[in-house]
Amino acid sequence: MEACIFCALVDGRIPARKVFEDEAHVAFLPLKHINPGHTLLVPRRHDESLFAMDDAAYHAIFAVAKRLAPPVQRVSEAKRVGLLVEGFSVPHVHVHLVPVNALGDIDPARERAVADAEADRLAQRLREAIAAAGAAGELR
Repeated sequence: MEACIFCALVDGRIPARKVFEDEAHVAFLPLKHINPGHTLLVPRRHDESLFAMDDAAYHAIFAVAKRLAPPVQRVSEAKRVGLLVEGFSVPHVHVHLVPVNALGDIDPARERAVADAEADRLAQRLREAIAAAGAAGELR
């Protein structure tokens, strides 16, 4: 879709702090984080609703989220990684992987801008952790 910001990001028409890519997905840091290390996972193919996706794509995005969660947790040093799928902010399926330490931590109202230097540092650490997980066979 021409007007979709996530389609533009996936296609490389706008910059992003990408931390993971495969043939069907891209993961990147959002401009605002609920908690540091907050990562967005989007399918390359435009679908507006999670439940409108075909079964294979639906299962694939959650399989990738499962593989990305351990590196996100390691880098953020969070107790857990929560998932959030809301679909209101951008009409393109996206899964939020949010480092959490307590029940209220996954609230989107907590989103805050992250300084460029900090976001760059987080993105680099996440890329390294994801690459290490793939090299160790954890990311399959």
